Amino acid sequence: MLGGEDGMAFGWSHPDRPVADTSHLIPLRHQDFGPGDRGLALEELEDGDYGLIVAAFSWAPDGAAAGANECSALAEEDIRVVIQGGQVKVEGP
Repeated sequence: MLGGEDGMAFGWSHPDRPVADTSHLIPLRHQDFGPGDRGLALEELEDGDYGLIVAAFSWAPDGAAAGANECSALAEEDIRVVIQGGQVKVEGP
């Protein structure tokens, strides 16, 4: 999930469209969105600083007592995505 001051700018995956891959590129253009992509492409984002949050989760099987999200984990690194004049720079911890 890529988020700015106004909340989520880009997200990938949701309960109705589980992903089959363990890696993903944030699309540069909206036309390159695939199943599970939602929000804005990189070229649609305004200049500014964004935070990248990596979360892994699994959905409980239908009828399970656990409900929707059965297990989840978040990466704790502070990853920043800086967009300035159409250039995208990723800064790690």
